[in-house]
Amino acid sequence: MTDLRQTYLDDLIFRTNSLIDRDVEASFEEIYRVITDGTIIEWLHSKKADMSILLSENMFDARGLVVAALQQAATSRKGDERRKLGVANKGLCLLIALASEAKAVSTPVTTPYEPEAKTVQ
Repeated sequence: MTDLRQTYLDDLIFRTNSLIDRDVEASFEEIYRVITDGTIIEWLHSKKADMSILLSENMFDARGLVVAALQQAATSRKGDERRKLGVANKGLCLLIALASEAKAVSTPVTTPYEPEAKTVQ
């Protein structure tokens, strides 16, 4: 599987920006909740962002990579948003900053991603 996480994070940023342009609002708490519980892609889609590519059944692996990258960024920056990400008020701006952070720190995956698999030693 080719790791297209960077491309899909770019798409998430683009789609989130379109929500901001349409005056959709979300709190920091709401964004952290949907990232933490792994439903951020579905949540964006429910707000009328076209996330149909990542929601496709055959995109399960890519969706998992994007969500995991966002979860890692959210965990590392929570509570330090203003200083580290430059955002303090709008949840969708936080999401864009977290997706940008995820792009910056995500290492490429070159093998199939299996979120439930455990490594056997």
